[in-house]
Amino acid sequence: MAEPDRTSRIADREAEALAEIAATRISRRAAWSACLFFVLVIFLGAASELVPLKGRKVSPRIRGPIVPISWGHITYSWRVAGFKGVQYRIRLLLTSVRERAERDSAFSRLVRPHLQSFFLHELRYGNSQVLPGEQGWLFYKHPFDQVVAPPFLAPEVLERRARPGWTRYPARSPDPVPGLLRLGRALERRGTRLVFLPIPEKEQVYPERLRPRAWREAPVNPDFDELVARLEAGGVAVFDAPRLLFRAARSRDDLWATQDTHWTPAGMELTAAAVAEFLSQRFGTLPGEPVRFGRRPIRHRLRGDLLGMLGLAAGDRPPNGFQFEATEVLGPDGRPYLAAATAAPILLLGDSYSLVFQGKEDGTFGAGLAEHLALRTGRRVSQLASPLETELDDRISLLRRHPAVLKAARLVIYEVATRGLGTYDWKSAGLGPPGGRHRRPAPSRASP
Repeated sequence: MAEPDRTSRIADREAEALAEIAATRISRRAAWSACLFFVLVIFLGAASELVPLKGRKVSPRIRGPIVPISWGHITYSWRVAGFKGVQYRIRLLLTSVRERAERDSAFSRLVRPHLQSFFLHELRYGNSQVLPGEQGWLFYKHPFDQVVAPPFLAPEVLERRARPGWTRYPARSPDPVPGLLRLGRALERRGTRLVFLPIPEKEQVYPERLRPRAWREAPVNPDFDELVARLEAGGVAVFDAPRLLFRAARSRDDLWATQDTHWTPAGMELTAAAVAEFLSQRFGTLPGEPVRFGRRPIRHRLRGDLLGMLGLAAGDRPPNGFQFEATEVLGPDGRPYLAAATAAPILLLGDSYSLVFQGKEDGTFGAGLAEHLALRTGRRVSQLASPLETELDDRISLLRRHPAVLKAARLVIYEVATRGLGTYDWKSAGLGPPGGRHRRPAPSRASP
């Protein structure tokens, strides 16, 4: 018997599906019960807002602002981006109102943590910020979006980000290369070299924990290698930390915290040792007088910021966070060595990855990236770091506010999370004239 053709098989399957849907029956009693249940939930949610509960008051800082909208906003958005611009402006307003209502809602604060715990454990579903992975691993969605995003140096991507009005990651200077090269030349005029240190995200180090399959190389944005090549060609040394940590993670699973965005002490210490070796190979004898540092084992606690982003029920959040073995660096006097904004031959410009193991509340003082760079290089290291001042102009402002630190530095290590390559504004205001003896720049090396 001849097999029916593909068209008739599709038609038969559609008819079968329609028949199955039409066969679905629900009794009047069940329908009324479902309707009454949903009405009751809505009523209880509204009524709960009238009942004063402990902890009901929310500070304005936590609430967040409601994005204003006016006829002027609408006409400006229309002139800049047409209908899409108006649509984006209205979406911002609705999103801010929804977020304010969610934060202020007593009913939401009572019910949501338990629902989120159910979604995570039973359905393996996170939220708009967190992606659940294998074996309890959690991932921050923002950097994941950047890894799978279009090439961040593509002309159309740069043009879209520089266009005012409606893009998600607006930037006056979305291309990282010109600003970093300008900073490198400004430092070179002062007798200082710039080293760029991009720190990978968890999904780049352990991609198999998010998507189980055999990974032969680290997942990076398609334009990452072009960024490295252009910076190296312009005289800025680049340390490829994403591929280093990916290779190391093939044989060990302790380089990143499973339920926190940051690396563990093991991942940080491995990177510090590799960077110190890279500096020695690249520049030979490092600047500054050799210093003997010591070390001692300590325990460090991470809170698990991804669990906080999920907003789980109290039973799903460890009250004391997660404990890790760490190494504290000791100075020549035997006391904990803390890299601060002091004069030193090596300067680390960092963000939260540099600061994560420097916190008094954790009982940790000298166990961060800057301290371990000092331990591995045998040189004093100063640090200017902030979890908020992450864009290029912010870092340059830090340098300008600490002229003595900048004057003493002969190597500047610019540490930044890779998610910033396609989201930060890389506008550069310049360092200004060098202090002390003024060195005239070469006439052929104009700033971009």
